[in-house]
Order: sequence, then structure tokens, then C-alpha cells
Amino acid sequence: MDCTICYIDGSRGRRFLLRESGGFRRAILLALVAGCGDAAGVSDHPGDSVVRLRSVLEITNVINDTTYVTAELVNPTNVRVSIGVYEGSTAVCASVLRAASGSVPGFTKIGYYRLLAGTEIRAYHDESRCTGPYVAWPASQLTQFAPKSGLVRLTLTSVP
Repeated sequence: MDCTICYIDGSRGRRFLLRESGGFRRAILLALVAGCGDAAGVSDHPGDSVVRLRSVLEITNVINDTTYVTAELVNPTNVRVSIGVYEGSTAVCASVLRAASGSVPGFTKIGYYRLLAGTEIRAYHDESRCTGPYVAWPASQLTQFAPKSGLVRLTLTSVP
């Protein structure tokens, strides 16, 4: 899809856009570029030549050589659990995974967490505080994430 942004010299519209705050202008520009797909054009006058910018934005789950993962968790059991992420020294509560309701399993998704050698995603018996007995998915299982997104799908097969 081609996009052309036209300004009429000396118009109030041009002055208005230039007077807006930097954050607002960036938000407008980002929205215009996002809506344009892979091409954006700028022209001072209708009929002028159009400058096209083609760039690739690559999103990945690796930031500064650190891999991040996110998990979708399914619970076919009849026990509600809390989901915590352990990164080697402390566990952080990330979500609550509801119990199955009839034939519909419980479901939750957590945010992104660093994938370190000691990282585990844990399902705790105490549904509110991430304490007590737990079942863990170790880092070796978390490395089975989808490329680029870092998404790993986990199923609670036994209760803590």
C-alpha cells in the first residue's frame, strides 16, 4: 500500500503540525508509517516525486544477548494454582491459572521473563502467594520456545 503525505506550503496545517509536541508528532508519524505497510512517501506538493522508505523492523525475544520467554499455560486439572517465575534466587508471582471448568481447561499467559540457566516456571499449590509445594517447568523445557516471539506452551499435567 502506498501512502503519500501532502503539505500545502504556508497553510495553517503545516504550522499546526510543526507546533505540536514532539511526542504527539512521533505518535502521528508512527501511526502513519504503521498503516503504510512497507512504504511511506513524503511530498511537498501533489504531483511531486515521492520518496519511498523501505525498511524492515525485526522483532525478536533477544535483547542485549539475553533471551526472554513468555508462556501460555493450560490447566486440564480441577485445581487452581498460582504461576511463578523463578530466575535462580527468587520467585515472582506472574499469574493465576484457573482450574478446568467441565471440558474447558483453565488458561493464562504470562509476560516476558529472562531465560537463564536456573529459570523455572512454577505452578504453586497456594493459588494466591506462590508459596508451598510446586510443579516446575525447568529452563531445559523453556528453551523449546517459538523463534522470534519466545512463546512456549505449557500444560499442567500433575498438581503440586
